[in-house]
Amino acid sequence: MKHYFKKSKINTFLVIYIIIVIFFASCADDNQDIIPYAYVNYTIDLQNPVYIDLLNVSGSAYIEREGYNGNGIIVYHSGIDEFKAYDRTCTFKISDNCSVEKDENSIVNVVCPCCKSQYELMNGSVSKGSSIKALKAYRTSFDGTYLRIFN
Repeated sequence: MKHYFKKSKINTFLVIYIIIVIFFASCADDNQDIIPYAYVNYTIDLQNPVYIDLLNVSGSAYIEREGYNGNGIIVYHSGIDEFKAYDRTCTFKISDNCSVEKDENSIVNVVCPCCKSQYELMNGSVSKGSSIKALKAYRTSFDGTYLRIFN
């Protein structure tokens, strides 16, 4: 009888171990960036008239020739002293090298001219279209005058 309990404990331990391994494997980062890494360290002076739209919450501006493949970055003023920055490369088919553009019908969305996927600027997520991955986000830091975008 003792031998049966030992086997039962080993089997129970093995089953629990397998369940834990499967659980952690399934929790892998599914939101992993599919846009390849591009070094970004860019500073904007919000006193510069080129970036006047960024002075207002919900305003946005492009930074040309930055980000992946030089497709640019879009910066969005999401709240008081809060900014979001995203690579403009559409995540549907990276090989198409399409850059998202401001949506003429919305100040809080951008759209890909190639696949028509629409992304929300508040969090970069897909709101409509073929793409299933969010825009690649960059980090931001704001000191009241200068906005730094970096990774």
